[in-house]
Amino acid sequence: MITQYGSEIDNKVVQLHLQDEWRIRPDIALQAGFKSSLQFADGQFPVQPAKGAISGGSTALPVGTINTKKWFLPQVGARWDVTPQDQLYFNIQKNMRQFVTYGGGGASPWSLSSQAAFDLFKRDAKPETALTYEVGVRGSHALNLGAITSIDGQVNVYHVDFSNRLLQISPTPVISSIIGGNPVLANVGSVRTDGIDIAGTVHFGNNFSFYNALSYNRSQYADNYNNGAALVLTAGKNVPGSPEWLNKFVASATFGDIEVQLTGDYVGKRYATYTNDLSVPSYFLMGLGVSGKLPAMASWLKNPRWRVNVSNLANREGSLNVVVGAADKTYNTFPIAPRQGFLTLTADF
Repeated sequence: MITQYGSEIDNKVVQLHLQDEWRIRPDIALQAGFKSSLQFADGQFPVQPAKGAISGGSTALPVGTINTKKWFLPQVGARWDVTPQDQLYFNIQKNMRQFVTYGGGGASPWSLSSQAAFDLFKRDAKPETALTYEVGVRGSHALNLGAITSIDGQVNVYHVDFSNRLLQISPTPVISSIIGGNPVLANVGSVRTDGIDIAGTVHFGNNFSFYNALSYNRSQYADNYNNGAALVLTAGKNVPGSPEWLNKFVASATFGDIEVQLTGDYVGKRYATYTNDLSVPSYFLMGLGVSGKLPAMASWLKNPRWRVNVSNLANREGSLNVVVGAADKTYNTFPIAPRQGFLTLTADF
């Protein structure tokens, strides 16, 4: 019955890509290429916000165009087939994140408080970029170790340099996801990330398998930033909302036409503010899935099947997602959903 505010953003994105592979010798391949990422965005507000439509926000949101263009984002990598079952690889690539094109909220230039703030951002801000280095080994082997018949896995080590990090600085003492308001959006430095992923599957014949993936990730801010009133000491602090440790397992078994999967997800401690003064504890969730066929319905349905899924099997409580929006003293979370069960019936046509 009333339009409190309305934005129209025309966003055209062009991605160009060129890559080639060179076989140096039969067991070594070199890959190289680049992509171009171009964004042409124009934002208008046919209906400017009514007073109070955005809590604490402006009644004259900015309009205008911002074009971001990176013509050369390179990538190079190589694979070495050490044996027919084992492979070494490395990869280096650069990527860019285009600006968010949304008006009236979020980390977007079109959500800034004034036309002057938009013009300043357009003139001085730079899009976020990431330079990723990774090296790893993967393989798959048949074995004859009693019950263990085969194993496959991968180890991956990586380092990422994030540059020109964009931060949405809340204009209110409470997190902006709870109380709105036009943010300050600015480049606030870099992030350095180091990590390792280890994953593998052990097969026990054709009917049983166990998959496990362990991940360690350390992401830290490289710089402090100024919020307009004071220097916020974030250099050397961990990126909030990003756990250092993650683990996932999937145990699978087949009994005739019945398939059973037991899953487990561990998420480690996560900081909840930019200065790491608050955190939320780790959690471990399990899930169960059982599926099978419906032969009694096969005469009038094609490949009828059923599946039962139970999430949060142990009915754990805790914080699932952390909403980070402040340097210190406060944060918001979404809770872990209670135990839920689902029955799904499917058929092909």
